[in-house]
Amino acid sequence: MAALDQLINDLRADGSVDSHGSFTLDREQARAKMQKFQLVDARRYVLELVQAAVLRGATQIEFEIDADDMRMRFDGAAFGLM
Repeated sequence: MAALDQLINDLRADGSVDSHGSFTLDREQARAKMQKFQLVDARRYVLELVQAAVLRGATQIEFEIDADDMRMRFDGAAFGLM
């Protein structure tokens, strides 16, 4: 746990707080956006992940699925943060 604490402290040292406060979400806009991007068949998200992995150069893809988790591994380039 000490390594994790050190990592968090190092990351905090690189940044600075520029404001304090809170925010709200417009429920109607959030609902409309969710409907706009909803898949016709919710189970097809796996296909979307496979397509994304292939675009990242994957030649092998592995899924581990249990009652409440899904893990995906592939040998292509990792997904980056936006």
